[in-house]
Amino acid sequence: MINAEQQRDWLQSLISQADAAEAVNDDRFQLARSSARQAITTLPSLNNKQEAWRYSRIDKLFEQELHAPDHEAVADKRIDINEYVIADLSSYRLVVLNGVYQAKLSSDNLPAGLRLGGLQQMHALLTEKITRIEHHAEHLLTALNTATMHDGLIISIDSDTQLDKPIEVIYLNTQANTSIQIRSVVALDKNAKATLVERFIGIGETNYFNNILMDIDLAEHASLTHYR
Repeated sequence: MINAEQQRDWLQSLISQADAAEAVNDDRFQLARSSARQAITTLPSLNNKQEAWRYSRIDKLFEQELHAPDHEAVADKRIDINEYVIADLSSYRLVVLNGVYQAKLSSDNLPAGLRLGGLQQMHALLTEKITRIEHHAEHLLTALNTATMHDGLIISIDSDTQLDKPIEVIYLNTQANTSIQIRSVVALDKNAKATLVERFIGIGETNYFNNILMDIDLAEHASLTHYR
């Protein structure tokens, strides 16, 4: 049985590794990370006595020796995205490789009213859409995401925009024993309508931990159909 102190040590190890990685440089993000890291020191540990984890082998997670992805290696990774798409699925595509948004593998021909991109590239342009980034430090794993998030996605759909095909997010992982902490924001303005499909693909013999947190904000009469 992994005790509370061992859980804290495991979490602090991931936080220390995240400090060495380049992340979104924004005062609000830094404040959110700081608050989440403080929360991790006081939040209750996870165990099977808690209803949410009653049927989960949570100890198996904390027994894993995980590390942050090598983000420098990501840029040099050659990926043929056509090997991983669904042949008869036409979509507006976003690709995340080892926790980092890949513009070159994602769709660039977007209709009016739809904005897609990576959190690092777009956060300054969509300030009003990401205010909720500052929250989510009420549970250990959500606090871990906030404390160590490196990148994520922004999906923004303007009022009265109804997409003719789904938005597809493909998460690819090629690095073994990695901890992927992605924070994304999906915001649909009034009367907007869309379908979102998330797909997770491990390439090769990869063992990894995806701790992905997605904020979904729907304005009046907006509609999102979400598949994961």
